[in-house]
Amino acid sequence: STSMGCTDTGANTMTHILSATAAMAAAVDCPVVADCGPAIGGSAGVAHMVKAFEGAGAAAACMEDSLYPKTNSLLPGQHELVGVEEFSRNIQAAVQAKENPDFLVIARIEALIAGEPLGEALKRARSYADAGADAILPHSKANTPDQVLEFAVAWDSPVPLVLIPTTYYSLSEE
Repeated sequence: STSMGCTDTGANTMTHILSATAAMAAAVDCPVVADCGPAIGGSAGVAHMVKAFEGAGAAAACMEDSLYPKTNSLLPGQHELVGVEEFSRNIQAAVQAKENPDFLVIARIEALIAGEPLGEALKRARSYADAGADAILPHSKANTPDQVLEFAVAWDSPVPLVLIPTTYYSLSEE
């Protein structure tokens, strides 16, 4: 968003993000994860999105369970979440749409961002894992890794976790 002169509030279209993803995938030898934001357009829209990003060379699509139009997760204020059942259907549509078995569907949990308790974040994550997500990304804007580490300790699924240590950058790979 910043590179396109926009705030991260859903102002960029899928076409903009797709173009940037294709350019990155063509320029690097490592996997590119497309940050697709909120899943929009229902199952048909999500299926279209997955096919487009897969075709652009992305290794994964990461979708968040926030409502569209989104608010940047790190900004203060109210963060609205989509219903668990609706987002689970979107995950199912994404998994069914992918053609490359190595392409990953990552479900980003925004419950902690929205001020919900750990139990709500875990409930959402379990539902998304059951819907077929290849990985779960519990997101937090806390300036320490405590929330995501607590989530990781409580996580009882074989589906792997992905972390984005933007605000808790002191967390090491160990």
